[in-house]
Amino acid sequence: MRWQEIDGWLTVEEGWTLEHLAKMVPPGGLIVEVGCWKGRSTAALAQGGEGKRLTTIDHFRGDDEAHFANPSLRLTLDDNLVRCGVGDRVDVIEGESVEVAAGWHEPVDLLFLDGSHDYDSVKADVAAWWPHVRGAMVFHDYCPEWPGVVKAVDEAGLGGCVIPDTSLYIAYKETTCPERDD
Repeated sequence: MRWQEIDGWLTVEEGWTLEHLAKMVPPGGLIVEVGCWKGRSTAALAQGGEGKRLTTIDHFRGDDEAHFANPSLRLTLDDNLVRCGVGDRVDVIEGESVEVAAGWHEPVDLLFLDGSHDYDSVKADVAAWWPHVRGAMVFHDYCPEWPGVVKAVDEAGLGGCVIPDTSLYIAYKETTCPERDD
């Protein structure tokens, strides 16, 4: 199975972008994802991030009962990751993003934020996770359909930009490019 076959709202272009960004993380580096649903973006990050560590965080309750809250959602995620061949490369933390961030003690090379999309949640996630980021923070759904995401990201003043042809916004704290020997 390929990540493109997993149900989700991440476009193919966005998935390829995440896969590419994960490849740019230094060997042994850390990728963190907030919000995974059924694992479409998780699998894309894991496939691009071979040789890196990947942790995904989700409370598995969702904001919308019709789409997200499902007692078997965690099992679906695990099954999808195994079927994509990356199940052994992803650590899943079941919990609230802000609470997990409060106890976090490692620098993050690439953080993909696609949790709750309301203004207060995005603002809280930025405040909780930005101090841990040493590379890049990427937001999904930075677009007019999700004004809470746009407002919270803009107010944070991270100095990033939209990745063309996607709803991804990326902000860099430092370069994640390894040193060249030539």
